Amino acid sequence: MKSSLIQLDYLPDEVLLNILKKLDNNQVLYSLMNTNERLNNFLHDSTFTSHLSLMDCSSDNSMKPLSITILERFYSQILPKIHHKIQWFNVEMSSMEHNNVLNNLFKKQIISLCISFKRKQRSTDAENRIIFEDIMTVFTNLQYFRLNYSINAPYMSFITSPPTFVSSTLLELHINVENFNDCLYMLDGRFEQLQSLHINTSCIFRTIRLIIDNTESLPNLKSFSLRCDVATSDYQQLIVPLLNRMLNLEKLHLHLIKFTFNIRSDIRLHDQTNLLSNKDIQCTFDDLIDNEIITSVDYFLEIERANNFPGGIFKYVQLTLINEKAQYDKRSSTSNDNNEHLSIIEYPHLTKLDLSEAHHDYIEQFLLDTKTCLPNDVYLVVQFEELKRMTHCFESNTTRTNCDKIRSLALIDVSAIPIYLRKYFPCTKFL
Repeated sequence: MKSSLIQLDYLPDEVLLNILKKLDNNQVLYSLMNTNERLNNFLHDSTFTSHLSLMDCSSDNSMKPLSITILERFYSQILPKIHHKIQWFNVEMSSMEHNNVLNNLFKKQIISLCISFKRKQRSTDAENRIIFEDIMTVFTNLQYFRLNYSINAPYMSFITSPPTFVSSTLLELHINVENFNDCLYMLDGRFEQLQSLHINTSCIFRTIRLIIDNTESLPNLKSFSLRCDVATSDYQQLIVPLLNRMLNLEKLHLHLIKFTFNIRSDIRLHDQTNLLSNKDIQCTFDDLIDNEIITSVDYFLEIERANNFPGGIFKYVQLTLINEKAQYDKRSSTSNDNNEHLSIIEYPHLTKLDLSEAHHDYIEQFLLDTKTCLPNDVYLVVQFEELKRMTHCFESNTTRTNCDKIRSLALIDVSAIPIYLRKYFPCTKFL
């Protein structure tokens, strides 16, 4: 190593600078810092100090942190000498154990920050939220922030604890959030200078808890990206009003699952004999080319509502059941029918189940494992008291199997989530 340094010393400044520029900054700083005065002068140049990453690229192109030995040298010997010149800093999440060191060094200097996770490393929603809030509180001049922005990375939510931080300097943000409410938190005025927002969210839907204003204009926002890999039927009610707030938008990227809509009409008939058939209804959509549209028409002697869509195959199914009447032929243990021979109903493509306006007989039908087998990752909307009744105050074992498959749960008429409810739904997000 000593002979190599001697050879470098013989090189002209321009040649030496060109050689060092071809290497990663972290390699140059770690290998050559404090070797001699001439090299130190080079290494303190903004070419090597303004942008610094403590990550390394592996053979499969994934990012990993530098070795512990190298990191310790950076934190103890290198960063204290160059921190005032660093403007862009990339660090792996586990390195945040040196949080006090980073806080002391970069409170005002750092303007751009990326935090990423190891591929196998997972963090909880609470940990993500704490990291985000700490960063926004500590780095008062931050302009660019990217927190583990990947569709496969963990998501965080502020539904149980609204954020309290603000920033008058942040210009660009890349972040994963759990739902649309969390997205609106990022656009509620706390980042008054924000020009570019990139968000991955796990779901977009209306909830009774939508308490964040979605009408205030966003004149500074120039670029907006939103990605959600779960189908949404609330585009018109949520996304359109949000986009209308962006008065000076220049770049827009929406990555959403195919929009779906449901048109339902209830018509009272008065002794008509010339009734439209399902084929007649289907023909009214002939002008909509390259769109899969399924229609159904049913006639009843008294007012009822039904879901009957023959012949349609959907990869993602959202079911809203509106029926406040009890089931006429309800299956129960006291029935004369031979219940044990009745097959369990499966809904393999169901992603959203709205039972908020359904009789408790139907809630029982969907939650009892002797009647229905729900798929994993279902989003359920239901009245709190009805759910409490059907689960026997959240202690029933016969509903536990299907309840374990609920990914997201929106409860109607409840202001706070009780602890016993969280124990019954340990892996569920409450919306």
